Amino acid sequence: MSGREAPRGEAQGYPMPATVAPLPVPAVGAATGRPTLEVLRARAYLSRVAEPPAPALAAFIEVLGPVAAAAQVRSGDVPGPVAGETAARRMTDRADADLEAAHEAGARLLVPEDAAWPRDALAPCLLAGVPTLAPPVALWVRGPRQAAGLSARAVAVVGARAATSYGTHVAGELGA
Repeated sequence: MSGREAPRGEAQGYPMPATVAPLPVPAVGAATGRPTLEVLRARAYLSRVAEPPAPALAAFIEVLGPVAAAAQVRSGDVPGPVAGETAARRMTDRADADLEAAHEAGARLLVPEDAAWPRDALAPCLLAGVPTLAPPVALWVRGPRQAAGLSARAVAVVGARAATSYGTHVAGELGA
């Protein structure tokens, strides 16, 4: 990015609020190359507060980073489009409980800061040029294989938080 280009979020009309000062939080642990716990907590929170796709939130995270973006969403000090995507659930912070439940189920939170993030599989979200399309904030995954390697032959089971009993049954059968 040259000095004249706006960050992606600002270019899409989601400027950082004047009160935001992005925190100097490393996204990846120096020794492990894996995302820090602070980044995982922020992404877990952000994945719960907006129904995907959430293009305004995705752009906001890209501008601020996940930790600062999560803090701003919690406080409600966000641009209008981000508020529109997050206002209903911004006060619900179950990040630690969600991460613990995932761990107990043998799952984990995969985030863009992780080397295993399936960048190639998600690139069409950014390249499509559709303003209402955005890559996910995070992916909850289970199993020993790397998502980036599996995505060429993958099927996604995508559903709603308010799934019908039939939808829950079918998703369980497919996931078994």
